[in-house]
Amino acid sequence: MLEDIIFDGCFVTESSFKEINFGYKNGGSFELTTNNSVELTEVNKITENSRPHTSNCLQSTVKASLSAENLTDTEKKEPAFEINVEFTMFFTIPSSKEHNMTKEFLEQHKWFFDNYAHHELTRILKSIIAETRFKGIAQHIPLGRMK
Repeated sequence: MLEDIIFDGCFVTESSFKEINFGYKNGGSFELTTNNSVELTEVNKITENSRPHTSNCLQSTVKASLSAENLTDTEKKEPAFEINVEFTMFFTIPSSKEHNMTKEFLEQHKWFFDNYAHHELTRILKSIIAETRFKGIAQHIPLGRMK
């Protein structure tokens, strides 16, 4: 059944970047916080070429925050920047498989949707950082899940 679910992409609905203190001192660290779960919030009927109910769309909204700190010469941590982002992902399911999309099925396979969420979140964060003075650390954000 998972092989029938098609990821249709995502759209950023909100984002912000706040530079607090720029400086490459002695390295630093970052911490990611998310809403920790992908909630599949809507199932919508999609019609194509006047054929009703040809597919269904699952929609999921993810919110996350990335905070970074610089390490000073005295080993003290200073805030460097903060990114907040919200995005919505879309998945298409053929109508012939709609009956399998129960809440139990979605909960049992939440990991499948979480993986897409973490991959997209990493891509979005790297894209935002790449357009700032901190662009050098974009390569250090690991692809996939961050804990």
